[in-house]
Amino acid sequence: MPEPRFASIGLLLEALRELAQKHRVLLPALILPGAGMVGIAAVAGLFPSGVSYSVLAYFLYLPFWVMFAASCHRVIIVGEQQLPNRYGLYWSSQETRFALWYIGLALLMAAAMLLFGILVSLLSLNLLPPTEFDPMSTANMLRYAITYLFAVYFLMRFSLTLPAAALGHRVDFRDSWVSTTGYGWALAIAASIPVAIAWGVYWLMDKSIAGIDFVLVDGIYWLVGFAFGAVEIAVLSVAYKYLVYARP
Repeated sequence: MPEPRFASIGLLLEALRELAQKHRVLLPALILPGAGMVGIAAVAGLFPSGVSYSVLAYFLYLPFWVMFAASCHRVIIVGEQQLPNRYGLYWSSQETRFALWYIGLALLMAAAMLLFGILVSLLSLNLLPPTEFDPMSTANMLRYAITYLFAVYFLMRFSLTLPAAALGHRVDFRDSWVSTTGYGWALAIAASIPVAIAWGVYWLMDKSIAGIDFVLVDGIYWLVGFAFGAVEIAVLSVAYKYLVYARP
């Protein structure tokens, strides 16, 4: 593994190399779970907005995301022989464990965003100009970016539990934290770069969708999300491969 100060770019490049080398196996394994997620989102869009509908859509969406991510982890870390079937539609105790870790990490990310959001806001009061209810102001965007990066740092320190669950290995939060010592910021930056690029693409699309069929735009949104989501998963897979799986 590269030295920690260089590891963020090294991790990202290695993740892209793994995706490129194994795309023939990954594409069939990811297409059907991806189609399931698109279908759930399309059906959810037909119902009125509200907390109850959002929660229901999330839990219908979650199994397809778990199969999508678990397949990606298995192919990159071990190879296609770890896939229960080549089309990515399956469920076992490993997927159940993966889903539970994923929900736990989502709650952790929400708590970290809240905590760091409060801290960053308080610490930046005298450094950044005050803004009045403008979430897109430069000051608020900078606050959000700093909050997000610190929250992702803690998230990534605990996230090796996900590839471990996909492979049926026993890795808990403490094991993940210890294994990522010295690599936390490298993981956070490597995972944040695809997110930043994806949001940049979304922003450009929002500026140029006038006159374009909405269904086509929605489809492009999903393709962008899947592509960059796969890169994020691959970053975590490569980290697990080097920091845990390949070590004696």
